[in-house]
Amino acid sequence: TAQLGKHDAIVAPRVRFGTLLTKLLADAPGVLTPIVRPGDTHSYYNFIFRLDLAVLKTTRREFAAALRAEGVNARDELPAPVYTYELFQRHNFFGGRWPVRDLGLTAMDYTTVHCPVAESYHSDNIMLPINEAMTEGYVRKVAAAVNTVARRFAA
Repeated sequence: TAQLGKHDAIVAPRVRFGTLLTKLLADAPGVLTPIVRPGDTHSYYNFIFRLDLAVLKTTRREFAAALRAEGVNARDELPAPVYTYELFQRHNFFGGRWPVRDLGLTAMDYTTVHCPVAESYHSDNIMLPINEAMTEGYVRKVAAAVNTVARRFAA
């Protein structure tokens, strides 16, 4: 419960920076920022955006490398969807047991799961770290770099 008391102090700056970054990237060609529906809150543990590779003449890897060349800590790989992890595939929880299955509450077989949208998401995204210690000035520099790189590859 001690950590819960820190929640607002941690999340509020992330929301502010993520919202600002979304606004500053609104006109970046080929950059698809997170959509936050009215009434929802995105905590921006990271800022992940998608690339419209039909608009940008590049690959995700090249785009991320160009951002890194601009001084931005951009990552072009996210972990695979969790249902592909061995932990789920083999129900290897709690020393090889999976209480939900053992109690007869599910017969889920993660080896048969296929989520095309989740899987495609992992092929065209860029992840930018966000944390509460950042400054607005830094976020603006990151946005400027993303805009510059997007315009370069959209030309």
